[in-house]
Amino acid sequence: KYIYLTFTDANEVVPLDEWVFTTEAHPILRRARLAVEKFW
Repeated sequence: KYIYLTFTDANEVVPLDEWVFTTEAHPILRRARLAVEKFW
């Protein structure tokens, strides 16, 4: 997973402004701050 993510263009795989990768290279969708504040 790491090799693939390291050598591919970031925009080809996933938009990094919307997704975060864990230490195990699992993608997690980021939530907008407003959405979180409205939830609470």
